[in-house]
Amino acid sequence: MKLSLFAALLLLPFVASAQEPPAVPLSAEPHHHLVFQNAYVRAYYVDVAPHESTLRHRHDLPYFAVLLSGGSAPAIAAATPPQPGDAPRAIFSPTPVSHTVPNPADTPFRNVTVELLHPQGAARNRCQDVLPNQPREQCDRPAAAKLPPVVHYAVFETSEILVEYWELAAHSTTPSWDDRFDMLLVDLDGPVVSTAGATPRTPMQGGVLWLPAGSRPVVQTPADRGGHFFAVTFKDSAAR
Repeated sequence: MKLSLFAALLLLPFVASAQEPPAVPLSAEPHHHLVFQNAYVRAYYVDVAPHESTLRHRHDLPYFAVLLSGGSAPAIAAATPPQPGDAPRAIFSPTPVSHTVPNPADTPFRNVTVELLHPQGAARNRCQDVLPNQPREQCDRPAAAKLPPVVHYAVFETSEILVEYWELAAHSTTPSWDDRFDMLLVDLDGPVVSTAGATPRTPMQGGVLWLPAGSRPVVQTPADRGGHFFAVTFKDSAAR
């Protein structure tokens, strides 16, 4: 329930009163902490303490966001509830939006928000209802009652990006994947990432990790717990 409410919270602007100050740019909102940027993205770690609120702020670019483990969102509107076996909600906003994010809960509200710096073009759902009023399509996700040690499926895509979800049981390793493109891993929880010629590492601060094309990434979980992450592939970044 809280994930579906989070979806409504991030995509629906709050109605501004006549006395409300104008929205500040996302980069000036103090609860949004820039943790990574390059020619494709600006990634923010968002942390709103219990019973606090963000300033009213603008998203001038397309963006997607992922609720981090332990987060909470206020009940402000209904949204399509997740189905059994759904990944944590990936929220996508293709157009500019302004809103305030209050946190009336007793636990912190945290997410990773990723601004997409390139035009995104047409977008479509794959295995999750990220875009409203559009069907799920081309979804080969396994049934919730028969989940294998490694679950992998496409969540949604645009002309520019493909967003996929990975969930690993304890002591599991991802198979080889197509690394011809630059990728951003988001919301890693538990796994360790290895790449060609590099020391194994955990994600960067704020739950994101950039993997250049040709990195030959392998993700592993420890023996005592599983983990999950979103992988964002940038389609126009084929390795040279």
